[in-house]
Amino acid sequence: MQNQIIPEKRLREIAIAIKDGATCYIGIATAKIEYLINEPKNDKEKKQNEKLLALVDKEPDEYLKIGDLPKEDLLECMRNFADEIKDSRKAKELKNALNRKNPTRNFMQGIDFDMEYSLYWETFTINWRTDWVAEFIIAAHNY
Repeated sequence: MQNQIIPEKRLREIAIAIKDGATCYIGIATAKIEYLINEPKNDKEKKQNEKLLALVDKEPDEYLKIGDLPKEDLLECMRNFADEIKDSRKAKELKNALNRKNPTRNFMQGIDFDMEYSLYWETFTINWRTDWVAEFIIAAHNY
């Protein structure tokens, strides 16, 4: 990854994969991106996972690991989304959901039953996660 740039398209792929539960490993020297599938569906995916884990176990310092967003970052994403909502009643509903017990569950319930907001959330969260992945990689590179 030294002096190598990961294209926006690949950052987006990483964001989608981690959103779907995969863990991403990026080869530091090669910038090769590989995914550990959270719930492998077949033997091929299981073997891929085993092969990747063996490589990472053998040379852990050669890989950058990117898992899902920490809870605090996910909550920040949700707050930012609520701030973007033009309908003040819906925005207030989502902000109130984030201030109660089980904020993630409450927030998702607030948008799951509304197709417009559900689709908007899907797009928003992928874009937000893409930016988060880019910042994560930059921070790791600078560290």
